[in-house]
Amino acid sequence: MKTQNKDCNATIDACRYCFMCRHACTSGLVTATESNTPRGRALALFNVREQHTAYDPSLTETIYNCTLCGACKQWCEGKFDMPALVIATREKIASNGQPPAWARTIRQSLLQQQDFSQQDLPEKKADVLFYLGVQPHPRAGEILKHFSKIMSAAGIPFQTFKREPDHGKILQLLGYVDDAKKNASILHAQISKTSCSVVVTPDILACLALKNEFPSWGLALEPKIKVFHVSEYLLQLAQQKKIQLKKETRTVTLADSELASDPQGPAAAARQLLRLTAGDCFRELPKPENLVLATGEAAFGMEVDCRPVANLKETLEKRIAAAARQAGAEKIIMLSPRTAASPSCDGIPRQDILEWFAELI
Repeated sequence: MKTQNKDCNATIDACRYCFMCRHACTSGLVTATESNTPRGRALALFNVREQHTAYDPSLTETIYNCTLCGACKQWCEGKFDMPALVIATREKIASNGQPPAWARTIRQSLLQQQDFSQQDLPEKKADVLFYLGVQPHPRAGEILKHFSKIMSAAGIPFQTFKREPDHGKILQLLGYVDDAKKNASILHAQISKTSCSVVVTPDILACLALKNEFPSWGLALEPKIKVFHVSEYLLQLAQQKKIQLKKETRTVTLADSELASDPQGPAAAARQLLRLTAGDCFRELPKPENLVLATGEAAFGMEVDCRPVANLKETLEKRIAAAARQAGAEKIIMLSPRTAASPSCDGIPRQDILEWFAELI
């Protein structure tokens, strides 16, 4: 495995291996290991490219330990895209069959979900298709119940798949691009067979896949089909006064996903929604030195029975909870069920935005 692609080589050449982004790296902070920092990864990939060393299990694990939070790019003076370099390197590693065991396990579990047919399509037709996108999820039934309550109150029918195809984003993040495209093509075909004109998903990874990856993979949905993260759709319902909401009286804050930084995207919609219902009870999370307070969205999407970085989830929760306490927040709202699987964040109650919205009806 001699080189990465041209863009990766450009990033490796441009990186000065300085320490500017080192303090901001999520995996570096959690593990306190130099090899798990952007500088450590860039140096390792330079040595691989120059054939001073080769990929071994330790180096491969280092590449897969990255949480893809993007803090390094934010702090880099040259704005070099280290997350893109990591993903491209994972693709190279995957093509040579060398990913860590936990990544291969996740791939296998997602590839088992390919035998979809007409029988898996929704029984009833409706303009809105609700796509959970985080199967399996311990609270899948509750999430669907919350959305059903909201849609019932708005008087809007919706449809769901009997079984959901995978969207491919997790496979892409792991480096299995061909597999990701294969799974995405199945979901694309199933969506195309429904009568929907709107797809609503509570999952950030699914939303990104449908909006960004699908078109880049030649799988763009029909122009009539609009994709919304649930926060964007709920804001639309509230602004159009299709639903009556109680005012939020508790102080709340938003832990917005590092994967949803688009100023017009899901995080912005969630923030508007919280300000609309909570008013002065909404508190922004203070971010020390403008550091990214990673929620682990991309990393948690790659969990099975083991975590890529030991204690990652607990460490990130403590950081978010500490910031929430500093803000005086009584509750933390998350953008996705993926990062709100348990009801508290280091002792502070938390909910995904769909569950929170449903409580205000």
